[in-house]
Amino acid sequence: MLVGDLDNFKGVNDAYGHASGDAVLRAIGEVFRAVLREVDVACRLGGEEFGVIMPETDVAGARQAGERLRRATSATTVPGVGAVTISLGFAVFPDHAANRDELVDLADQALYVAKTHGKNRLECLGDAHGDATVVTDRADPATSALVSALRVRSAGLAEHSQRVADLAIGLGTRLGFAGRQLKHLRAAALLHDIGRMSLPDTVLTGAGPLSRSDWELIRQHPQAAFDLLGTGFPAEVAEVVRSHHEHLDGSGYPDGLAGDDIPELARLVLVCDAFDAMTSERPYRAPLARSEALIELEASAGTIFDPDMVREFARMVKREGDVVSFPIARAG
Repeated sequence: MLVGDLDNFKGVNDAYGHASGDAVLRAIGEVFRAVLREVDVACRLGGEEFGVIMPETDVAGARQAGERLRRATSATTVPGVGAVTISLGFAVFPDHAANRDELVDLADQALYVAKTHGKNRLECLGDAHGDATVVTDRADPATSALVSALRVRSAGLAEHSQRVADLAIGLGTRLGFAGRQLKHLRAAALLHDIGRMSLPDTVLTGAGPLSRSDWELIRQHPQAAFDLLGTGFPAEVAEVVRSHHEHLDGSGYPDGLAGDDIPELARLVLVCDAFDAMTSERPYRAPLARSEALIELEASAGTIFDPDMVREFARMVKREGDVVSFPIARAG
């Protein structure tokens, strides 16, 4: 099982429009058609993610096929957009997995290892990075179900949560988090806005600036999320979701926590949440450039944001720009 995800596809849609994004997807579909064997079964899993079932393929063959697909994608130029890259993960039965669900899950986890170790690469959990420290929401049916419910209410909010989770895993990996901490971090980041499902549609999907009363409702969403998660999720996840709007100086909500009283993972999620919110398109304002968003984060380091988190996040963005920007060369 091979899974691939186009790197920073959001940047294509933002920079060139959805028509260009569709052109990229069609071009990559042709790459899959040209590179894969007739016996391989390829499909689009959703958004910019693809899956391939490769019958009678061992570990060496899967690695060879994945690299061939990665190189062919990198060599493809989309008119009006330029070059694109893809991150890939794979797992092999029975070498890595004992059943279908485990096979898909391990391939998906390997994809996230590729995403958080530089992108435009192929990974397997049996490789050097294969310590299973990256966990996706697919391994947790309850998390997946809640994210799906959020998507029904607001597709944009669900996509925001997914981007925040990807950023959080990237930052958490750089900060040395591993194992259970990363698992809890990913779940909390995916669910950090789940309490917004309790908001009325006029607030959740409204196209204009929010009123004072709207903001009062929004300030209740961390507690609503905490109540929703109840006893069905680890306490560490629920506490991060509840505390991700707390500020270092005590000016946040819902409890006015300050400093080290705020869970470390909540301080991390807040940085990623704020950055994606500032750099995303909203009905009532244009997105900030990455550099402008970093300036905003750095200006509030020590008051709203944990300065160590902001410092490492800025390094991640500046030194590994492909984490949050699409690495493209304009055609022509």
